[in-house]
Amino acid sequence: MPQSENETSRLVLDIMQRLEACSGEDGVNLFQFALNPESFGDSVENLFYISFLIRDGTAAIVENDEGDPMLLLSEVPTEEDRQAGLTRRQIVFELDMATWRDLIEVYDIQSAMIPTRSQLTASIPQSG
Repeated sequence: MPQSENETSRLVLDIMQRLEACSGEDGVNLFQFALNPESFGDSVENLFYISFLIRDGTAAIVENDEGDPMLLLSEVPTEEDRQAGLTRRQIVFELDMATWRDLIEVYDIQSAMIPTRSQLTASIPQSG
């Protein structure tokens, strides 16, 4: 496996483990979990890695009573689930720096739930 694919897999796994640790029964607010108030780039990367969890069915985004997107762990759907009518939906949203700043303010994000990338990759042992 190429190094970049291996690193992506490790980062996705690390983010899944952080989601397990941070989310309660109702999940965790997507923006509070993914956005890093110190790094726009890391925020974008976090959303990218979270998208793998959603694609694989190990995480889902649901709307809470206030209309906020909640990220939660889920069991991977089975073929029976799909035959029973479970469908995938896809969302695409734009995150520019102005929106990133607004979301940090609206959700009062003071610190990152996912460490900055340099801290995260430093904690992952490198295989040689």
